[in-house]
Amino acid sequence: MRYAHQNDLTLVIPIVPKSHYFSLVKPFRKEMVAGAPWEILGYNILCHHLVFNKVAIEAVMPKDSIYLSIVRHPVSMFESLYEYDELQDSILMVRRIDLKYAY
Repeated sequence: MRYAHQNDLTLVIPIVPKSHYFSLVKPFRKEMVAGAPWEILGYNILCHHLVFNKVAIEAVMPKDSIYLSIVRHPVSMFESLYEYDELQDSILMVRRIDLKYAY
């Protein structure tokens, strides 16, 4: 994002305030950015978390766009989200008991 700012480029960003996710489960849709005040400027960079949907991204980005993605292993991604979003509080998970000392 710093690069975009320094080079006068526009970013596709979620219209949901204070969010860096478009969605973690639903494929990207043009409507996820539709109506943003900066939409009329066009976009240069899409750099946030989303589920890839080539057709929808092509509708938002310029024709000569280059696609680069980081694909994470599902277990690694879940562990990261679990910690980041503090899921243990929302799904009432408790710590695993060390079975070596449980007997």
